[in-house]
Amino acid sequence: MQDIKHNSFTGMTLLKQLIKKRCLNNQNIVNLICIDTDNEDSFVDVVKGSQSPAKSFIKLFPYVPETIEEQSVFVTMQSGVTQVNSSAVKTTSLMIYIFAHEQLMDMLQGVRTDLLAGYIDEEINGMTDVGFGRLELVSANEFNPIQDYYGQVLEYTLKDHNRIGSKL
Repeated sequence: MQDIKHNSFTGMTLLKQLIKKRCLNNQNIVNLICIDTDNEDSFVDVVKGSQSPAKSFIKLFPYVPETIEEQSVFVTMQSGVTQVNSSAVKTTSLMIYIFAHEQLMDMLQGVRTDLLAGYIDEEINGMTDVGFGRLELVSANEFNPIQDYYGQVLEYTLKDHNRIGSKL
């Protein structure tokens, strides 16, 4: 297998993969994605980890389905460079989109996408695994990606290395 060389975008890819892995290993997140009942207290735990059925609903890109056969919950991601601070440092942004069909939104504990946003934020806010410094939440807003789907978009920022060391 060929070694992956670190470049300007490797850090963002690794960050999104790590977030997906953390989400799939968090029982609350997996349950909220997979179970369509309206009470967390009645949930029977869904398989978590790499074999979880939630895996197909967590995307590493800003996915919005064109047609939806069943009411679903999605967690998708988008990353970008918001500022190049120097030849060695850049500021990256990570957007996490959490959205669900309106019939799945109301739960006894609150709004499903708000609950998911809280669990995801607990899981990743302050991460130091990728880049340098901490992954920090900078904004959270409601959004409506397609008809009958509503959710939250969380925006995080992170400092990262800009390029391969030999090109600096």
